[in-house]
Amino acid sequence: MLKINDIGPQHYRDAMAHFAGHVHVVTTDGPGGKRGATVIAACSVSDTPPTVLVCLNRENPKNEAF
Repeated sequence: MLKINDIGPQHYRDAMAHFAGHVHVVTTDGPGGKRGATVIAACSVSDTPPTVLVCLNRENPKNEAF
């Protein structure tokens, strides 16, 4: 897994410029466990540090891992 500091601002901007679709896959492997979800609400927030905003339904108990 990449760490935030492994991705430079230009690499992040280049990657975000290639988002072609409206459906994204987000994953986590944190204290809440491993989880993945498809989302249609995601956008770039900042390249320093690289940050993406993702909107998830908080009423879905399976999304607690995020």
